[in-house]
Amino acid sequence: QEQFQALVNTIHGIMWEADPATLQISFVSSQAEPLLGYSRREWMEHPDFWEVLIHPDDRAQVRTLWKLNVPRVKSFNFECRMLTSDGRMIWIHNHVTVIGENGRPSLVRGIILDITESKRMKQNLYESEDKYRNLIRSSLDGVYKSTPEGSFVEVNPALVKMLGYDNEVELLAIDTKKDLYFDTGDREGALLHETHMEMAEFRLKRKDGSAIWVEDHGQLILNESGETVYHSGIIRDVTERKLAEAELASSREALLHSNERFSYAARATADAIWDWDLRTNIVFREENFARITGFPVEFINSPAYVFADYVHPDDAERVARRIQAAISELVTNWSEEFRLRKADGSYAYVVDRGIVIRDSQGTAYRVIGALNDISEQKAAECEREQLIQTLLINNKDLQQFSYIT
Repeated sequence: QEQFQALVNTIHGIMWEADPATLQISFVSSQAEPLLGYSRREWMEHPDFWEVLIHPDDRAQVRTLWKLNVPRVKSFNFECRMLTSDGRMIWIHNHVTVIGENGRPSLVRGIILDITESKRMKQNLYESEDKYRNLIRSSLDGVYKSTPEGSFVEVNPALVKMLGYDNEVELLAIDTKKDLYFDTGDREGALLHETHMEMAEFRLKRKDGSAIWVEDHGQLILNESGETVYHSGIIRDVTERKLAEAELASSREALLHSNERFSYAARATADAIWDWDLRTNIVFREENFARITGFPVEFINSPAYVFADYVHPDDAERVARRIQAAISELVTNWSEEFRLRKADGSYAYVVDRGIVIRDSQGTAYRVIGALNDISEQKAAECEREQLIQTLLINNKDLQQFSYIT
């Protein structure tokens, strides 16, 4: 008996025995006081001690279980809340064994275990899962879980909308291998990326048969044997980005061809072609500028104000004023003649012509033009002027000589 009593007292729970008719406690183990704060004597002296222990909201449930099972000599289990002597509430699991003689209950015994921490953990887990479910359902990205065989197990509203289905039930019913992928290789590639927990990009088929580009961040869920149980992941619609990338690539190719044509056109003319970006104030000038000015190409592809420093001082203010007027006054064409200092310090006479390009609001954002070196023409004009002046002087001298004679 002493050994049995010692064994009972080592169990981390309350062992008890009671009269099946009156519920009077006849035995309770020593764990009763540490767990609930009541002495063993209090348990056994009060015939209605259960009413004191059980939370008021749970008493009716316990009475019902007792009335249903004890008369039938049927063991049962239940969970309920109990009140401690200091006013705290704990959750307990009570395993009740009904012992009978001649088909009638003669003794009821049980063991009470404290499950408060387990309940708290379950509640925290439930709240965490609830937050997770709410997060998934409110996500703008598609979230899914599917089987290795190709069936969806879970999908969120964003994925339903992304793929053009009417509701989650409709999407859950499809065969992803047949109805979702244009190419089975896309699914195999996605699974390979999931094995390495990498992102994959591929096309998916919407309900109406149209295609969207998606970015799939997936992973494999394995069982204890290392076998794949589910595929889960997040799918983002990147169709607009893909279209923008394709358009950008096309624009780059078109720009490359345009620059190539520009380069050939520049080589075919003696003019120095230039392109002024008014937003950055950078001017691109092709190689003929180096031929005219003697400056290297790296130097002449520079901000506009650098080039302005090489306009003859007597021409600089006029040139700057007139080109700014063309830009600000909605003028399309601009032309100016001036002197441009070359690398050796001498000046070249040039004619510069430009076209002002504007956006839909009329704001100028670019000027494209061509500069022509007219130094030889100017020199010829100067020689011709000098020749005319010489002829006029000589003619005057001849007239005077003829008058004298």
